[in-house]
Formats: sequence, structure tokens, C-alpha cells
Amino acid sequence: KRAFERPESVQVMSAILTEEPPPLDSKIPAPLRWTIERCLAKEPRDRYESTRDLFQDLRYQRDHLAESTHASSSAIAPITVLSPAPAPAAPKRSAAWKLAACFVLGAVCAAGVVLWRSGSSQPNQSAYRYTPFSFESGGQCCAFWSPDGKAVAYSANASGEPRQIFLRQLDSPTPLKLTHDAGGGAPLGWAPDGRHILFTRASGKPGEIWSIASVGGEPELAYTLPAESGHASAISPDARAYASLHEGPDGKMSVWISSPIGSPFRKYEPAPFISNAVYNTPQLRFSPDGKQLLLFRNGDSRREEAWLLPYPPDSSHAPHRILAMLPTSGTPQFDWMPDNRRIILSMSPGDTPSQLWMADTRSDKNYALTSGTLGRFAPSISPDGAHLIFGEVLASQAIVSIDLATAAVHATVNTGRSLQMPSWARTKPVFAYVSNRNGPTEIWLHGPGDVDAPVVSASGPAKWLMGPSLSAHAERIVYSVVDPEAGATHLWMSAAAGGAPVRLTNDDHGSEFPGSWSPDGAWFVYQAIHKNRLDLMKVRASGGASPVVLKSDLSPERDGVPVWSPAGDWIAFDDGGEKLISPNGAPVRDLGKHGSVAMGFDAAGKRLYGMRADSGKNLLFWIDTTSGTETVVGGAGPGNLPGSELNPALLLSLAPDGKSFLYGTSTGKENLWMLSGFSK
Repeated sequence: KRAFERPESVQVMSAILTEEPPPLDSKIPAPLRWTIERCLAKEPRDRYESTRDLFQDLRYQRDHLAESTHASSSAIAPITVLSPAPAPAAPKRSAAWKLAACFVLGAVCAAGVVLWRSGSSQPNQSAYRYTPFSFESGGQCCAFWSPDGKAVAYSANASGEPRQIFLRQLDSPTPLKLTHDAGGGAPLGWAPDGRHILFTRASGKPGEIWSIASVGGEPELAYTLPAESGHASAISPDARAYASLHEGPDGKMSVWISSPIGSPFRKYEPAPFISNAVYNTPQLRFSPDGKQLLLFRNGDSRREEAWLLPYPPDSSHAPHRILAMLPTSGTPQFDWMPDNRRIILSMSPGDTPSQLWMADTRSDKNYALTSGTLGRFAPSISPDGAHLIFGEVLASQAIVSIDLATAAVHATVNTGRSLQMPSWARTKPVFAYVSNRNGPTEIWLHGPGDVDAPVVSASGPAKWLMGPSLSAHAERIVYSVVDPEAGATHLWMSAAAGGAPVRLTNDDHGSEFPGSWSPDGAWFVYQAIHKNRLDLMKVRASGGASPVVLKSDLSPERDGVPVWSPAGDWIAFDDGGEKLISPNGAPVRDLGKHGSVAMGFDAAGKRLYGMRADSGKNLLFWIDTTSGTETVVGGAGPGNLPGSELNPALLLSLAPDGKSFLYGTSTGKENLWMLSGFSK
């Protein structure tokens, strides 16, 4: 059928030039609809540059559909060939936790599967010049170039204090500390005059944007937004508009505009990118000329998507998807080149550290800029496109034990590779954990005599494993398998001795996250997402059983998983604070808000232990399960707070002797480098 059918040829030509084609059938797969809409775009720059690009796009869709069809008709392979890949995160809620392939510093995305349509060969890097830019002891991030390209504003942590705003002139080796805020701050960009930096301050009120002169002085309140910032935000180059990705009154996630800044938000229309939920860490930026917004986000499709939005909104030029072959990993961070067409973004070509790539928003062509063994993130490009600042992360992960009586911490396993999410068997000196010491992510068992062996191995880029939980006698393991390609996160159960895994539940509509066993091994408690709602669930550990909702619509504030008490009478979970619930769903006992990053019961089940960061100290404490009163045991020392690359997965796992807890730590420091000589 022709897009425009009219009685006369002149009318057809007029329609082609002035009218939009009729809507496509909603039954057509979304990627194919986007391809057709791109072919019908009015502006030449919005269409494919060549029929070769169109051919490659269609070929990818055909092959991808064939692979998906084959995968949906095949059972999961035996335990020895489960394969990892980074996970999409849990929906953005008011809570702090999210399932993201991100660890310390909140901006470090894990490896992904590259499915880009053009070559990934790297350019000649002989002309590259790497210059150390900022190496403060506590880390640094969030670089923004001044409009004239002569200075960079960023946040850094020096001498253990909260991160402050710093400014460094390119012709000076010494940065100037601009803020001295008790809570710290983060830059948002520069004012158009080039003499002030816009930033948020932790001690300010939600929705406030502050300004400070580039020579220092007292901060001034610049704008007050009509609502608190969303999941991603951007300020236009002329500082006349503030764009925010957040939930609207209809409960949908969309882009909203406050222009002039401080005026009521108006929904960006049309909005084909609207979704019920947002996963991972979305990214939103204006182009240098202020005429485009680029949105990277993981929505209802559970895949990373890039949407190009004309600005101001124009009903005749609707937003459209670009870069359709995004890697199925954490949402890429990016910045615009000065040509308002190309971008530099951070992403990973498989099980390797994230690197910087150049991509064309019109042709979708791309190539790698950098390579190396350390991850590179958060590119910030100078106005002339000749230099860029990026973050490089030095990360450390280990499995440690903490003494219940003294809070003394001892290293248990530390190989220099990823080690995380450990879980003891209740009656045997064996624990399971996740590691990539062999390259891909695997589930390992650690037994007496420091004997370690993988029991769930990887063989491809389709899945990611998280949160293994050992049964009482170390006979079975329950863990989450995250499959970004299928947009699914499900719990699986395996015999520790090997063999084919089985689905733990028959729930095909939810995303299932790690949990813990009942003492008798008959049940498993966990959290699941259903239609952007987080529910506390339990299921019989028989395989393929129907789960039961214990409590619906949770609002967790941390990354911990629900924990079953040794006596079997209570389940501890996070719902805006530490709470207990009976295994039958009632009653619920509120223990107050103690800030537990992860929780675990003592052997008697009378004390619920937790850990939190408090005034620079990582405290171990316990809560009386009857009264809710708290007792602090002591400080665990720097770098010893529970942490994980994928969340929610944090757990204080009680050792069989009842004297210590086992958990994983994840710490890191991000330094800033400047790269020159890359542009061509």
C-alpha cells in the first residue's frame, strides 16, 4: 500500500511534501515500524544515508527475530553452559536500589553485548595524548567544559570530606576549590556567561539549582524547579530550558520541559518513547546548538534505546529511534561532539571493560576510540571537539567476614577479579559466590581447605547470573538469571553437583530477584517486579511452582534481599525501613528505620543485624526483633561496606558456627584523564 494515495499526481506530490503518512499497524514489530518511519521522514537528515545502511538494519532485524524465535522454543541449556551478560536494571522508583550493571560511584556500567551494525575496528591511536587531569584521593567525576573551552568544572572528594565543586583552568596545574558545602555538591553545567557554574548542593532543598562564580565566592540560588529532579535531566546551552525524565500524573515515564527554568513542567509531545518503567541509569543531554535532545533509556522493552528528540518539540517532526544496535548492558553515558551530529559514548564490546566509542546519530556508524583493561566512562567533550575528559575507575572486590561480637573484618577470598554475592549453607562449611576469575561470570563454591570450583559456567553473551543462595545442606542453589535479549529475569535452581537447572517458579510475567531459603528448605522468599510494582514473594522450592504474594508494592531504600530467620517464624525485608513479616503474610512488625544496607539474623533469630555508613564509619549493629531498639557493635573500617555490581543482591550470610557474617565488598575510585588527538 502506498503511503499517500490521491486521485491526481499533483495531490500525491503535495501530500508527500506536507502531510504525515497514516499510522502503521501496531501489530508490526516496533523495530520494523521505526525503520519504515525513518524511511518516510520528511527531513533527509532523518532518513538513512544509504540503502546499504537500510539493508544492514533490515538484515539485523531478520536475524535477531530468527534468534529470538529459536531461543523461545528451546529450553535453557544445562547448568554448565549458562552464559552471562550484564543485566538491565530494576525500574526506577522512589527507592534507592536498582538492578544495574553498575557499582561504586554510581556511574560505572558493566560489560555488554555489542550488536552494532558497522565495523568496530579501532583507529590508529599513535596520535593520542593522555594527560592526568584530577587524581584526588577520594575520587572525582562529572566534568563540564566552560563555553570557551579554557576551564573544566567537576566534583572531587579531597581529604575525606563530601565531594565539592572544583575548577581547573587548562593552563594551570592546580585546581580551585569553589564550594565548601557540608553536604557536598555536583555540577550540572555552566551558565551561558561562562563565569558561573550551575550545581546542586546536598544541603539545599529538592529542586534547587545553585550558581557559583568561577572565581569562587558564596553560592547563590539560581532556579527552583517545580518538582524534584527526575531520573535524568539536562540544562539547555542557553540555560533557558530544563529537561527531565520523570513520572507524570498518569504514572508514565516521559520527558518534561521547564522553560524558562522554574516554570511548570510541560510534557514533551509527541512522546513515542513513553514507558511504564525506566531501568538502569537513563541519560539525557541537549545538543550543543540546543536544537536536539538525546535520550538513552531502558524502558518497557527491557532493552537499551536511544531516542532523538527535536527541540523545541515539533509535531511535524516526531522523535525517532537511532543507534538501534545498542549493546544490551547498562545505559551508555555520552556527550555531543560540536557538530551536533556525532556523540562519544562509553560502552563495552563483551566481557571487557567499558571503552569510549564514536557514533553518528544520523548514519548509526560507529567505531571504538579506546581500548584497555580499565573501564572508561562519562566522556565530556571540549567545545572545539579537540579534547575530552573521561573517568577511569580503579575497582576492588572481595569476600569478607565480619565478627558479630567485635565487628572485626577478615578477608576470605580475594583474587583481584570480581568476587561478590556470597551465601553460606546453613549446616555445612560451604558457600557460593559469583566471580569472573576465568573471564565470564560464573557461580563458584568455596569449601573446606579453601577449595574453590565453578558449578555454573558461562559459554556465551546471553545471560548474567546473580545472588546465588545455597540450601541448608549445600545441595541446591537458587540464583537469578538475567537475560537482556529476552527482557527476562527469572529464578533458577540447580543441584550443586551439576546437571540441568529448572525454573524455580512458573511466573512468566515478573522479574525475579535473589532471596533466601526457609530453614526446612521447603520454601524460598524473594522480590519480584510486576508492572512496575515490587512485591515480596514466596514459592515452594520444588521447581516450577506458583508463587504467593506476601506483601505487595514495596518501597525499599537499600539493595538488600529478604532474609528468612533461622527459627522460620519471621522474614526480614526492606519496605521504607526494616520490617518483619510472618511467612503466612501477617502480621507485619515495623522495626523502624536503621539504614541497613544488608541484613542477617543471628542463630537464635532474636537479633536482626545490619550494616550502614554513618559519619564516615561503616557500622555493624543489631536490632532487637521484639522492641526494635538498636545496639551498635562497632565500625568495620573503611571500604568494608557490603556492595555488589548487580542489585538487589546484598546479604549478611550467617556462618554455620553462628559467629560471623559473610558478604561481598565493592569499592573503587574514579580518576579523570584528558584525551587529545582522537578527533578526525
